[in-house]
Amino acid sequence: MQPKHPRGAVFVVACLTSTLIASTLTATAATAATSTVAGTSSATAAPTPTPTPTPGPTGTASPTPTPTTAPTPAAPAAPAPRSDTTAEEEPAAEDTTSTPEDPSLAEMNAAGDHAMGSTVPVPAADRGLRTQLRSANSSAVPGTDGLDISAWQPNSSINWPSVYSKGARFVYIKASESTTYTSSQFTAQWNSATANNLIRGAYHFALPNKSTGATQANYFGARGGGWSTDGRTLPPLLDIEYNPYSGSDGTNSCYGLSQAQMVAWIRDFSNTMKARTGVLPAIYTTTDWWRTCTGNSAAFAANALFIARYPTNLASGAGTLPASWTKYTMWQYASSGTFPGDQDVFNGSLAQLQAFARGSNAGGTGSNAGKPLPAIRTKLVTNDVLSAGQGIVSGNDQYTVKLQADGQFVTTGNGRAIWSSGKTSPGARVTFVNGDLAVKSPQDKYLWHTKTNNSGADNVVITSSGDLQVRRGSKVIWRNGRPASDSLAPVARMYPGQWIVSRDAKTKLLLRSDGNLVLTRGSRTTWTSGTAGNRGAHATLQAGGDFVLFNAAGRTIWHSGTAGKKTRKLAVQDNGDLVMTNTDRKQTWHTNTAGK
Repeated sequence: MQPKHPRGAVFVVACLTSTLIASTLTATAATAATSTVAGTSSATAAPTPTPTPTPGPTGTASPTPTPTTAPTPAAPAAPAPRSDTTAEEEPAAEDTTSTPEDPSLAEMNAAGDHAMGSTVPVPAADRGLRTQLRSANSSAVPGTDGLDISAWQPNSSINWPSVYSKGARFVYIKASESTTYTSSQFTAQWNSATANNLIRGAYHFALPNKSTGATQANYFGARGGGWSTDGRTLPPLLDIEYNPYSGSDGTNSCYGLSQAQMVAWIRDFSNTMKARTGVLPAIYTTTDWWRTCTGNSAAFAANALFIARYPTNLASGAGTLPASWTKYTMWQYASSGTFPGDQDVFNGSLAQLQAFARGSNAGGTGSNAGKPLPAIRTKLVTNDVLSAGQGIVSGNDQYTVKLQADGQFVTTGNGRAIWSSGKTSPGARVTFVNGDLAVKSPQDKYLWHTKTNNSGADNVVITSSGDLQVRRGSKVIWRNGRPASDSLAPVARMYPGQWIVSRDAKTKLLLRSDGNLVLTRGSRTTWTSGTAGNRGAHATLQAGGDFVLFNAAGRTIWHSGTAGKKTRKLAVQDNGDLVMTNTDRKQTWHTNTAGK
């Protein structure tokens, strides 16, 4: 075998044939409405505001780290090269895509920018597998297709609609490395993936001998390593693999750390990410590295596993897994193929992938493999119980009602909290028993409930209008009246199929799948942004006060022209007008559609 990027590489490691079993979760972004309304905008073109993608800021240029020698506790030596290692180069003619593949490891070392799997050995026969993949992709690999990319695949070189049409439904995007590198492509890649309905997540390439796990987790978290329960954002990912500087920095493939020190470093990173985001990070690694550098630790069963193994025959599977896991959540099975970057698969269906993005670890823990863990779901049914951090989400992913650690049951959406059960009690739980939705203290006393006992209610949902409802079948038994679903707060976003609606429910602002913002009063269209033909667009009420509509490439296609106006909210009023007000409650912009 040879390193993943052999051209001019100075670093060669060999894996014991590490196999990984892939449970691929597949998910898609929420399907948007398809109707199209023509119209014209009342706003004029203006300089393009800066998009504000979730979860991280625009990347910066890549500094080149200077490797330094770390303290070298007792640690295993780097794996010896296998007898089938070869330095044979791959013919350039095999690259049938316009997106660049990763360069050699030497080039990555010089840039201080390493792609996921850059140190993972690749079979010499991988060339034939790549040809096979370009024609059939992962038909031999059950699950949901995806990919991972870095700045070595510039966003401008990726045909995102083609990626989706060929079957990819998720992507992991490199955000950072150590504490010395932030990807300059992250924001553009994140926006484009979002616009093309891919579920996306951020990853961090770790250099454990440079700083603590907590330090690198916080660096990552501030540069894109976030998470939300929107069903579109994958848990943050820790890329932990062979030391790319081994042999030149005075350490070894385990960064000079002992097995116990490595386990402690990973735990430090993992715990810090959980504290920042509310979810444990997934872990990308190989079985050989895990055995060599952690002593085959079994301490991380609660983290989802992203295993790397490039077999010459995909039917051979992902192989033996590290001791922490009995199933994998994702499998990186090739370093190139149908999609830009590496070829990945999620171990499950699209619905399971969406559940994973919302917080379920159904695809990849050890003793809990295949079982839904505390997560966000689409409804409650009889005898369901929620603990802190659990809740339900609306069908259009716009509203979530979740039990907080302080015991409050809280609805969030449109950029803020919009409803709460009121009383606090750490350790409380939500129950749905005998038709009654209740928040109960640890002593089993009512903190709040719907008082619908014996009503025959059998399910609880939150609608796409933000209305929390207790139902018997489809009949509403109790509702909280969709509070504050008529407005957006600063930094709120709207995606295709999402809307805000007046309190009398007669006027609605909808972002359609064709990229047009449409205001309707009953069956009549009263205003549009005039931006039809921009599929994949999304809108943001920016912190600076401007309401901006971006196309799939992240360029402004319409805006309200209210930057710097100290916007307080954008609201749909009962009189049919869409109005923006500032912090002094004065109107700064409107559609002038009152009474129409």
